[in-house]
Amino acid sequence: SATPLSSQAAQINQADKGAVRNRMRDLAHQAKALLIAGRLEELGRALSHEWRLKQQLGDGVSTEAIDRGLTLATENGALGGKLSGGGGGGFLLLFVPPDAQARLRAAMRDHGYEEMRFHLSPAGSRILVRLDETRT
Repeated sequence: SATPLSSQAAQINQADKGAVRNRMRDLAHQAKALLIAGRLEELGRALSHEWRLKQQLGDGVSTEAIDRGLTLATENGALGGKLSGGGGGGFLLLFVPPDAQARLRAAMRDHGYEEMRFHLSPAGSRILVRLDETRT
């Protein structure tokens, strides 16, 4: 059974997580405004801010491989990034200025990361299937 102190700690932890979620929600609204205003460099930095907030929600949010990928990206020109998706994996979503994109692509490819291009759509996200080209 939980002790009073562990119960209090759990309640404080839940309150902290609620505050983090509220900040993440507010940041999402700010990110939308930045995107609409075309302030893309600030949007890139907002991605990293959101990622740092999300990591406060629990120990299992990130992995060493994800952290290495984001570090590699920022060392090679990304202004910001975060993990998108879930379930112990997903996609690294990065904002990279045009003049750094070739360097970043080469560095990520050299470390085993595969690029998946995307575009923004007013229709929202859609599920696409990408089959490995080596399959028959």
